[in-house]
Amino acid sequence: MESLFEFITEYSKKLTRPIKDLDDIREAMKALDMIKAEFTKIDFTLGVICFCYLFKSIPHCSFLS
Repeated sequence: MESLFEFITEYSKKLTRPIKDLDDIREAMKALDMIKAEFTKIDFTLGVICFCYLFKSIPHCSFLS
């Protein structure tokens, strides 16, 4: 989970930098390519978290208690 937060923080910083020239565009495109490559891993991680919260919200559910 910590690695996901670090990934998001790192690439958020890269994508919020102002674009001034072609090198900045290349860096932004590299960041977007990396996010695209990691999308499935991110989606599965967040999906599990959402699934756990769903079960926690069901009354009388002892699955995660």
